[in-house]
Amino acid sequence: MPLQEDNAQVGERSNWHTEEHAKINKRLTTIEGEFDLPPYHPDKVPVIILQLRSFRSLLRVHFENEEKNGLQCEFPAIYPRLVSGLNRLEAQHSELLEHLDLTIQLVADSLGPFELDTARRAFKIFVVELRHHEDGEVRSHSERFLRRHRGL
Repeated sequence: MPLQEDNAQVGERSNWHTEEHAKINKRLTTIEGEFDLPPYHPDKVPVIILQLRSFRSLLRVHFENEEKNGLQCEFPAIYPRLVSGLNRLEAQHSELLEHLDLTIQLVADSLGPFELDTARRAFKIFVVELRHHEDGEVRSHSERFLRRHRGL
């Protein structure tokens, strides 16, 4: 019976992650759309900065929740071999936030279309890195669920 409860808890965490990632991806799409709207206009810069800062807050809270409740919950005791991968995922949280901070600064420093395009490209790279990170989280949750399901 405890295995069923554990599977239910893992399922709940997986659902939470799915919902969180959907929120994150929706915000990313909105920001990408703002960057992609032509032409350059100085009034566009504060709007993008506001969206990026708001997104950063959402992402920071998401990472804090993962670190507190999600990624490493019971891994060390049950699946010690998975811990190093989880440590790498958690270390990426601060790296991703730093990359986003640099992108926000690039937008803030944008004096024209060339600079804003540089910031847009930095944001696109950030999005790729974040999605790669999210894929790692999903793989980690899937592996944990499969190991529990198989009784490993």
